[in-house]
Amino acid sequence: MCCILWGELAKSQFFKCYPEKKQKCDVESTDSLPWDTTIRFFLFTRKNPEEPEHLHMCNGTLPKDSNFNPKNKLYVFIPGYRYGTCELDAVPRVKDAWLEKGDYNVLLLDCTQEYGSDFVQSMKRVKKSSIVIAQVLKNIQAKTGLKNENVYLVGHSLGTHVAGMVGQKFKVHRITALDPAGVMYTKKTPIDERLDKSDADVVDAIHTNGGTGLPY
Repeated sequence: MCCILWGELAKSQFFKCYPEKKQKCDVESTDSLPWDTTIRFFLFTRKNPEEPEHLHMCNGTLPKDSNFNPKNKLYVFIPGYRYGTCELDAVPRVKDAWLEKGDYNVLLLDCTQEYGSDFVQSMKRVKKSSIVIAQVLKNIQAKTGLKNENVYLVGHSLGTHVAGMVGQKFKVHRITALDPAGVMYTKKTPIDERLDKSDADVVDAIHTNGGTGLPY
């Protein structure tokens, strides 16, 4: 994983989100998600490093003529509480670093509307979010033959626990937790409701938050 100081998230400037553009979708995929969701899915590759494919506009499936290459690894970034992909310029910088490092598929998620309320209410949406994200990965796999060992999830804050629960529903090779949320998450929290070492072949955590305040 390419390294970017995650502490810069707090200092990042707001940037304009990726404008939604009409996508050419497969008609048979219109009922692919278990329910309506506000999560947005932006797919980037080296063929489209700046203009994403909007999977959420195709009900969680790849658009027709997608640049997704199942032979390449899929990196998925899941943001945390309050700070979403469409708010922080550090997130597209992570995307750029991945694409510079290798010919990867990069899927950025924006969960701002899912986790924009208070923390307790956001926690209650983690399970639903994980089901939706896992279904999108299953949709990609069904269409392209993507191998589970080529999937790498990276979560930040509350997104680390979302990533863990995704891994419980769709087997992935690796999960990296960036400053995993500690508020209301303890060893007593059932492992099927949080990140656990059993959620992927490799699970690692990177703690960088040395500041004050609640560890979201």
